[in-house]
Amino acid sequence: MHDKCRYLVACNGGIIYDTYQKEIITKCFLNQKNLEITDAIINYLTDKSYKFIAGAYRLDGSIVFNKMAKNYPRMVNNFMIFEGDFSKRQYFFTDCFKEIDQYLKVVFFFEPNDMYQTNFVQLKHDLLMQFNILNDQLVCTGIASLEYLPKGVSKGQALQKLSKLLDISLDRALSIGDSENDISMFKLTRYSATLKSSAFLVKNHATHVFDTDASVVVADAINLLVLNHS
Repeated sequence: MHDKCRYLVACNGGIIYDTYQKEIITKCFLNQKNLEITDAIINYLTDKSYKFIAGAYRLDGSIVFNKMAKNYPRMVNNFMIFEGDFSKRQYFFTDCFKEIDQYLKVVFFFEPNDMYQTNFVQLKHDLLMQFNILNDQLVCTGIASLEYLPKGVSKGQALQKLSKLLDISLDRALSIGDSENDISMFKLTRYSATLKSSAFLVKNHATHVFDTDASVVVADAINLLVLNHS
């Protein structure tokens, strides 16, 4: 990998891994206050009768779910598929997130069929107001998921760190994404690409919108914006 890519960014910018040195050079965790808010959000969503599970990521790659997730094995399975095919990833359950520290992020994953009947944008706004959360700390990552992040963590912040480490200008950079958590990158790079099927907010921040499949948008964007400008 190191001969193709120097740095890898994970957990929405919360982790930066140096493939040359084979070490994590940046890692950001949710603090105790964040974990208290996480437990409060779970209680709030439960009281509002949302069908959801909450999964918190740890540095060792394991995921810790809220206790009620045991009642929704299909949703846990869908969560793992949604996040990627990590069949070997371990997961556990907890009664209270604030009792264990060193979580990188928390994903609130909702039943997709229910979310078609829910104003997801309004739900996010309600959570921001109810728990006094910064807008960049709670991001939509799909039609049925929200990610709660440490303060100051974003893909854009990670990109800024990498531009300094590599001594390159983001005015010559290209970012590609299809979710709200990619907007922080779009705001920094000269070129940005997304899909026609992406949410309006995402398309509104991208310099280029491609009417293509997600599997080929990276190649299309590189061909148009990199190779044609080299």
